[in-house]
Amino acid sequence: MEMGLKDPSAFNQWRNEMDRRDEVLKLEYLLKKKIEGEMSREQAIQAQLKAKSDNANFAKDIKHEIERLLEVRDSDMAVKIRENKKIIKSVHL
Repeated sequence: MEMGLKDPSAFNQWRNEMDRRDEVLKLEYLLKKKIEGEMSREQAIQAQLKAKSDNANFAKDIKHEIERLLEVRDSDMAVKIRENKKIIKSVHL
């Protein structure tokens, strides 16, 4: 001890504290990454559900528009048929 040697117990205690602190930091980091991964997964699921919902709504809107256009076409066709019948009838007279 007199030759500059120190008691190793203080160093060992410091090293043990640093090892415990490193282990806590490592566990915190791993937990943080796990939580971030779970959040990313949940966000991806929510985005997928929203995309499905948006697509379903878009398809529904398109279907209604097609139905409307078909009704307009049928109505226009009926008017043309009536007009053509009038023309044919007037020609035959």
